Amino acid sequence: MKKAIENIVNGAEERVQLIALDLVALISGRVKNKGTTAQGGFFSQYKSTRARKKAGLQISFKDFTFTNTMWRDFDLLGINGSSGVINAEIGFRTKRSSKIYDYNVEKEKIEIIEPSEKELDLASEALLEWIGKQII
Repeated sequence: MKKAIENIVNGAEERVQLIALDLVALISGRVKNKGTTAQGGFFSQYKSTRARKKAGLQISFKDFTFTNTMWRDFDLLGINGSSGVINAEIGFRTKRSSKIYDYNVEKEKIEIIEPSEKELDLASEALLEWIGKQII
């Protein structure tokens, strides 16, 4: 059991990092592929679709992908921990992408990159599964 605890303590930060990267992929995939909020609703419709059609982009739901600048910079920003708690911060790597995001959030009146309950459950399950494998 001592070895299992040692493995968990030594590997937890790396495991949280991998799970956070999966969470980034789940969130961006949900918004870009389905146009859904964390609560399961849809974002507002595009007001003008001419430019999107001309660029060959889908117009059936808002996915915030016209230039892809915002999504390109959506990532794991860091991992930090103390007293046995590890936190992962996800967000945007550049000020430009953060400004684009803030503009879109202001227009939508909802957080775009908020994880859904299902996404958080998947992250929790992945961590618990990894911990279970360390104990066996």
